[in-house]
Amino acid sequence: EEIDSYRDTPSELIFDEFEDILFRHHPLGHDILGTPAQLRRFRSADGLRFTQRYYHPANAVLFVQGNVPMTRIVQMAERLTADLLPGTAVAGRQQPLPAPAEAVVRHRRTHQAHVVMGCASYAAGDPRRMALHLLNNLLGGPGMNSRLNLALRERTGLVYSVESNVTTYTDTGVFTIYFGCDLADAERCMALTQQELDRLCQTPLTPRQLAAARKQLLGQTGVADDNFENSALAMARTFLHGRMPLTTAELTRRLEALTPQDLQEVAQDLFLQQNITSLRYC
Repeated sequence: EEIDSYRDTPSELIFDEFEDILFRHHPLGHDILGTPAQLRRFRSADGLRFTQRYYHPANAVLFVQGNVPMTRIVQMAERLTADLLPGTAVAGRQQPLPAPAEAVVRHRRTHQAHVVMGCASYAAGDPRRMALHLLNNLLGGPGMNSRLNLALRERTGLVYSVESNVTTYTDTGVFTIYFGCDLADAERCMALTQQELDRLCQTPLTPRQLAAARKQLLGQTGVADDNFENSALAMARTFLHGRMPLTTAELTRRLEALTPQDLQEVAQDLFLQQNITSLRYC
């Protein structure tokens, strides 16, 4: 039932299929739900082997946020993991090699067009990641003043929604732009989206534009930090990537160190048209 529901939600399905195109023949390119035939083959022994391989202290992070004494945390950890075998950390996977950029169209008889455009980007530890996050927020972040929202929604009224996202993994990353629009407007929206990407490649931000983008991202980060659950989960993921979470002061310092040239170099590395893969449902 979950698989059928997922297939009936093209705005979610399209992201997994996009990564399947981007990372062919690699574990990143396959959704975790599988197929009904695969599910029918699973037995209890398969689940047991999986948990024994991955769910053990050597392959996990316990993260606690709050005014809690360290002795209490240690006692809790020892109690919760006492019956688990130590295990060994699972070796890293083979470095994914993105497929060449292409334009893919899938005819799914949807009432509107769903489009994802993007490319493979930077791993979690890449020093260029900060510049990419700032560019992403400028392009399609949650603010109503994002460039894609202004170009596709406010000025032209062509899309129902538009957003861009960056997802980082230990060995690679993914940059995506998603929008939904009328079937007849898909190609025009794709062209306008590429125009915004080209602008970032060709024209560096002015100091005033960079300062405004930096201030907005810092403000959004401060608001997000008020959600303690999301904050704790984000810091735990950072530990899983083998890094220490950034303090607000360190985040501010790194953002203030970015120059217009830094952002333009990242844009030229990722956003040129020959690097962009697109997937359209229509």
